[in-house]
Amino acid sequence: MTKAERIFKDTRTTCMIHITDWGYKTNPDESAIGFGRLLSGDNESICIRTINAVEKILKRKREILALDLKLGVVTAERLEKETEILNMVESTIKNSHQNIEEFNNELKNI
Repeated sequence: MTKAERIFKDTRTTCMIHITDWGYKTNPDESAIGFGRLLSGDNESICIRTINAVEKILKRKREILALDLKLGVVTAERLEKETEILNMVESTIKNSHQNIEEFNNELKNI
């Protein structure tokens, strides 16, 4: 398992648990509320390249889900739950990108 796969799996699992415990919440723009950063080890940093790899995994998971729907092998309930989980992972990825961008801007101002 690659670093990106592990991070995606950990983030997806945590999103699933969060939605199960607290429900699915959205921002005013209807995007899912996500975590501030992708989940990794305590002393592990995540670079843009890793975030991009996690984003590719997310895209592939969405493609697989769409194919499952087309083939009729996923229930409506499962489809809704998995879509919510993937939406939350997507928001978390966006938050990670934004955090790195803000950090880089702060470094430029020093």
